[in-house]
Amino acid sequence: MDDLKLTCVIIEDSILHSEVLAKLIHQHPNLSLTKTYKNGIEAKNNKANEDVDLIFLTVELPFINGFDLIETFKESPQIILVSSTPNHAFRAFDYTITDYLLKPLLPLRFDKAVKKSTLQCKTYYKP
Repeated sequence: MDDLKLTCVIIEDSILHSEVLAKLIHQHPNLSLTKTYKNGIEAKNNKANEDVDLIFLTVELPFINGFDLIETFKESPQIILVSSTPNHAFRAFDYTITDYLLKPLLPLRFDKAVKKSTLQCKTYYKP
């Protein structure tokens, strides 16, 4: 990959999983973490989908799940769904999702998802 840097946010209720994801983001040369949200309501109220290139969104959130949160977005950046189960993967096809990651997050799989996001951004922002 090159010097393209995607701004991103995390929407994750588990402190442990949020820290693991933040560590992977901070170690990745193409990502810049701008904010972390603990649930969908906090993310919605703070307009987490605005002014970012990529959202790492956990499906199983308290108050409002990841899919319901996506439906509140008027416009959506790229989204990588994160889940502890593959059960939601088929439903993800109903949305414009860049990728789907299973917990525990594996660095190689994480890098593959980020590469996909970077390629999509390059296509979208072509000069």
